[in-house]
Amino acid sequence: MEYNVSGGGKSDLYGVEPASYYLRNGLNQLQFVLPLALTFPLIGPIISQFPVVRDGATRIFVAVSPAFVWFAAITLLPHKEERFLYVVYPLITLAAAVMLAYTKHILTSMHIPKSLVNMGLLVFLFGTCMLAVSRTLALTVHYGAPMQLFRHLPAGRAGDGSSSPRIYVCMGSEWYRYPSSFFLPGPEYRLQFVKSGFDGLLPRPFEESTNGTMAAPKQFNDMNREEPENYWAEPSRCDYFVTMSLDGSWIDSGLIRQSAEEPQWQEIKSIPFVDGSKSPALTRALFIPTLSYRKNYWARIVLLQTG
Repeated sequence: MEYNVSGGGKSDLYGVEPASYYLRNGLNQLQFVLPLALTFPLIGPIISQFPVVRDGATRIFVAVSPAFVWFAAITLLPHKEERFLYVVYPLITLAAAVMLAYTKHILTSMHIPKSLVNMGLLVFLFGTCMLAVSRTLALTVHYGAPMQLFRHLPAGRAGDGSSSPRIYVCMGSEWYRYPSSFFLPGPEYRLQFVKSGFDGLLPRPFEESTNGTMAAPKQFNDMNREEPENYWAEPSRCDYFVTMSLDGSWIDSGLIRQSAEEPQWQEIKSIPFVDGSKSPALTRALFIPTLSYRKNYWARIVLLQTG
């Protein structure tokens, strides 16, 4: 809280986004739901004066108001992340649902045929559901490769992990796509970061012997400053390497040099992955059958094994 909000830290070292960031990301994730919810502070007080929706209006305003306070507060911060918006997603959807219910009550009270109102409501809900499904498929098909790839690591050797030989999975420039250690198939597996072009602060494995989350490892800092100890000093011992392939070339080929004297690396799994910087906004954000495959620029996330 102190680091990110009250000015005790330099969270802007981790990236700065414009004020429109949460609007753009909210539309990306919630589609029609967000604009409907954002009309609540403007139109809700007016609509609530109608007798048909007056009962309970105050309780609803109190319930959803924290969403807009939070939305405004995090928009003022220079460093923005989509995860900061997660905490009010339920309230945003509640505000949208209330606005939809209010609108239905008002339209029917204006003697518009109930069947017509219900038809419009169903069209809106169907469109919202289709966009939500499309977005979910986009996240899975376009960007799910890192999580899928780690499932292709072979099952760990028998043992409790302490007596078994270590199996090292390495990452270079794609370090930030590492999903979680839960995706490593056994306790003997260890992830290692190999020095690449990144010059900021890298994550570090959880250290059970130093009081876990109570510890303050010396390899961390609050200035996003590079700490050499977070890189692995023995990249020649990597058993597997996760990288990206662009146009048939591994982007980390310089980190995994091959020669006649060194073990050769072989691809054991390759999964398509959308390069967002080279793909149109619509087809990369939503999965559109045929069009997404044709319009998007597809790279590949690759799992290599030393031979």
